[in-house]
Amino acid sequence: MRSRPDRGRPAHRRTRRRPAAAHTLGVTRQTLLDLLPPAPPEPDRPRLPPAYQDLLAVLAQHPDGLHAREACLALGLPHTHKNTVEGIRAKLKRLVSRDLATEPKPGLFTIKEDGG
Repeated sequence: MRSRPDRGRPAHRRTRRRPAAAHTLGVTRQTLLDLLPPAPPEPDRPRLPPAYQDLLAVLAQHPDGLHAREACLALGLPHTHKNTVEGIRAKLKRLVSRDLATEPKPGLFTIKEDGG
């Protein structure tokens, strides 16, 4: 059996220690937070690789939107190769997930209009 250090003490003495312990924990937490360096500011947007920048430029030139095959043509890529078209489609989907482009209809991609 384990011995309980509070077993011989009256109940009113056991409850008095808890607020003091909570206060000590609060002070310790605040001390640790004060020792941490301030969080660096988050960058506005990460710099995109050139292929993504090129896709955004092509989308900006076509406000009505483009399909992946049309984007390949605009970029001067072989639009008859399935792997090339699917690679461009994947990049366009990533731009949508980064909130830089939209997909108003399945397979049709447009550049995201700034709200402000």
